Amino acid sequence: MEATHKADSATYSMLRRHSLETRLPHTPPRDIQTVLMDFHVDHGTVTVVACADGTASLYISSGGGFLGGSQHYPSIREAALHAVSLATTMQCHFEPTETSALPPLGDVTFYVTSGVGVRRAVASQARLGAAAD
Repeated sequence: MEATHKADSATYSMLRRHSLETRLPHTPPRDIQTVLMDFHVDHGTVTVVACADGTASLYISSGGGFLGGSQHYPSIREAALHAVSLATTMQCHFEPTETSALPPLGDVTFYVTSGVGVRRAVASQARLGAAAD
């Protein structure tokens, strides 16, 4: 009989926290190192992570997700680098934060990390969806 594996939702919190706390070596202190985007889906929360070194991951609060991929798929690396570049141009919309709460239902929270701390911006999920149309 095959053993079934149930996803561990605690893994989501650990991976998300690790992404917010990790600093990339050899990066100027004020440069954005990591961009996180948290948003709600039908059965939980999704966190998309993009790093200045081109790595990217997706964490799902139910315990699933995808780690990396940029080493095998140039499009993932390019998307991660583009996200960091875009966040860099939008820094004026981010405010320093000491907390990293998940967004309220209907909102999307963006976090950017650098050697000098974490900054946060919040946007309406509906408004972001309308802008994408």
